[in-house]
Amino acid sequence: MAKRVRPQRVAQEVPVSMASQAERDSIRVRRGPIDSITVYEVTEQELDDLERGGDGGTYLNFALSLISIALSFLIALTTTTIASDRKYTTFVIVSVGSTLGALVFLVLWWRNRKSVKEVIAEIRDRAPPEEVDDTDKDAEAVDKTSKPPGK
Repeated sequence: MAKRVRPQRVAQEVPVSMASQAERDSIRVRRGPIDSITVYEVTEQELDDLERGGDGGTYLNFALSLISIALSFLIALTTTTIASDRKYTTFVIVSVGSTLGALVFLVLWWRNRKSVKEVIAEIRDRAPPEEVDDTDKDAEAVDKTSKPPGK
C-alpha cells in the first residue's frame, strides 16, 4: 500500500499598497489620565500564600468529616449492644481514631487559617497613608472670608 504524501503549503508574501508604512504602524490611543498609582512590594512568601490560597479549608473539611464519623460510631456504641468483642473493639478504635484525627486536623486548621484577605491586608498596611489634598481647606478659607451681607 503506497503512502499518500500531502503537498506542503508555503506562505507567500503579497505586497500591500493600500496604506503607507507610517499609517500601518501607528495606532490611535485614547488615554484617561490617572491621578496617582500605589505600588505594593510583595515578598516571595506572600506570593506563595496567595497562590496556594490557604490550606485552612482543606484541614477544616477533613476535621469536620472525621468529627461526624467519630460521633456516628460513638452514638452507635452508646445506643446499641454489640455482642461480638471484635466488633465492639473495632467501633471503639474507629471512634477514638476519628476523634484524634479530627483534633489533629483542627489544630492544623487553626494554625493555617490565615486567609487570602489577611495576606492582602498585611500588604496594603505597609503603604503609607494617603496624603490629603489641601484644596478643601482653601475652599473653607474662602467661604469664611466671603460672608453674605447682613450677617
